[in-house]
Amino acid sequence: MDVREKSEEEGFYMPVQRVCRPNHTFRGFQGQIESGQISVGDEIVTLPSKEHAKVKSLLIGDKDAQTAEKGRPVTIQLDREVDVSRGCVLANKTELPVSKSFTATVLWMDDGELLPGKEYFVKIGTKEIPGIVTNIQYKIDVNTGEYIPANNLRKNEIAVCDVILQEEIVLDEFDDHKVLGELILIDRITNMTSACGVIKNSEVDEETDLKCVFAHGKLKANGDIFEEFYYNMDKSYEPEYADDIKTAVDNFEERLSQKADTNHLKVILIGKTLRNDKAAYSDFMEYCKTSKKFPRNTYVCIADDINDIFDNMGDYYEQKMNKENHEDGKPIITLGTLLDDYTNEIHETR
Repeated sequence: MDVREKSEEEGFYMPVQRVCRPNHTFRGFQGQIESGQISVGDEIVTLPSKEHAKVKSLLIGDKDAQTAEKGRPVTIQLDREVDVSRGCVLANKTELPVSKSFTATVLWMDDGELLPGKEYFVKIGTKEIPGIVTNIQYKIDVNTGEYIPANNLRKNEIAVCDVILQEEIVLDEFDDHKVLGELILIDRITNMTSACGVIKNSEVDEETDLKCVFAHGKLKANGDIFEEFYYNMDKSYEPEYADDIKTAVDNFEERLSQKADTNHLKVILIGKTLRNDKAAYSDFMEYCKTSKKFPRNTYVCIADDINDIFDNMGDYYEQKMNKENHEDGKPIITLGTLLDDYTNEIHETR
């Protein structure tokens, strides 16, 4: 095994730790240079906004400088206003990915289990942002290096996981840029560090063998936990837990019962794929009629692209729906409405 590493990273980059504005005439970006060097007059690009500007002045401590190199804490003043805040990156002569999802190797350190779907704060570089572990690809046996299929992760276990973030940020594979390739997961309730890890791929491979809780023929589905309790019935995941809806949802509830606060608002997310598949939709409606899992007042969202909903992680979905429906003048759809419509359709066909 080759344990050698790159001695130098490519180009200049500095994650912004703080924006310093002591008065209206000065705005400086403070941080530690992680690679390369920067000089007055050099052009830099701001990430993720991708704006270009030139270095107007450099301060090391309270003294002016013409050049600053790797390892130096520095204040950089630019020649124009740019969209930069804590967590952004200033770069020069290097290519840094901007991404909303990634695959990482993580060490789980929490006493509770890691289950796909739970939301954490993800800290990469100087950026802290809400994110969700969407999938555990496999665990790694520390003694043999063997890859073991897994649906959860316990304390001191290592696994390769997929993570999706609230928005695009600057990150990279650990082998290329170490500071932007290392991360920690922080529990949103306790504020304790739940896991640490390194980024393997700066984009999630869509062909990855993902897990699901429901399969109906070629139609696959999954469920995720957010601030509310969401049932997502339109994720294109591979089957894992059940061949029918009832067993799938029962298993899903059982696996997450210790983690999910089911007193929170419940929302069923239904994509057009499921809605337009008559057999699968009928199967789902029949289960909802007899199951006690879904109250009739459960909110329902039917969307062309369920991923649009996930772009609003951190917002309470009830507030989002109420706002949108109030503006559009449309009634809020509930499961009761769908069940009544479904029952009427059956009577009409008879």
